[in-house]
Amino acid sequence: MAKVISILMNKGGVSKTETSLNLAYGLSVKGKKVLLIDMDPSSNATSVILGLDNNLSEQGASQYKELFDKYISEGQPRILACYEAMHEYLKQTPYKYDIHDVLEDQKLDIHEAIQKTRFENLDLIPSSVALSTTDIKLKGSINPYNRLRRAIQKVEDEYDFILLDNQPFENSLSFNSITACYKEGDLIIAPTKISLGGIQGIDSTLHTILQWMQEVESLRYDFKLLITMKNRNGIDNKWTDILHETFGEYMFDTVIRYQGKPVADASMNRKILLETPKFGVAEDYQNFVDEVFSLS
Repeated sequence: MAKVISILMNKGGVSKTETSLNLAYGLSVKGKKVLLIDMDPSSNATSVILGLDNNLSEQGASQYKELFDKYISEGQPRILACYEAMHEYLKQTPYKYDIHDVLEDQKLDIHEAIQKTRFENLDLIPSSVALSTTDIKLKGSINPYNRLRRAIQKVEDEYDFILLDNQPFENSLSFNSITACYKEGDLIIAPTKISLGGIQGIDSTLHTILQWMQEVESLRYDFKLLITMKNRNGIDNKWTDILHETFGEYMFDTVIRYQGKPVADASMNRKILLETPKFGVAEDYQNFVDEVFSLS
């Protein structure tokens, strides 16, 4: 049965997706069968794994204009035609189903949304902008917070690890990611950088998790904090030491250093850092992968 790992932090800019990508890739290189589920409407993990080009093009502008002309010819008011054309243009993806379909349509077999990737042992359930409206749709349904768990249970015997890359705020999607980590051995990883926003993110994330376990469901997963984007200065060093001292076993030994250029270059080229492990930050992520692997 797969170990489910949710990368969760109620704060943006703390390397959640970078952590998810490198962990998924690193575990797959170790020969483990991995499924990465992109739970973020920004779809950054999807773009990297599938090597998608998200840049605008002249052809794209023409496609949007053709859609606009179609709606105008149907008698739509101009502003509504603009909206409908823009929405339809943005919905275009190279895959038929993504995670929003899985969460919203309980009759859809999760296997239909799984994409094979260029990486051996690494599959993906992609995301799209359509996921941005899923939170509202789920809130109007009966028992909206177990959709992901029930879907994962249909494939958990086919993988060694199932990883969830989450968006940076609390809503029904993040609650689904928490409840998907329901059994002993599952893990929630909270990446954070040393900043006021990062510390506030830890506070908010822990509040969400603890409140859920106290008021809704007592889950059996583990929790660990991961320091990312660490600078070599007195403040970062002091806070890292204090967090290690206070969180103890609820914190990874590995610390991910801040090294902006290789991370930015990898993102721009739709690559994963560990594909070219010649930088210090990639070495850190490899140590992190090894540490997670040792827990399994």
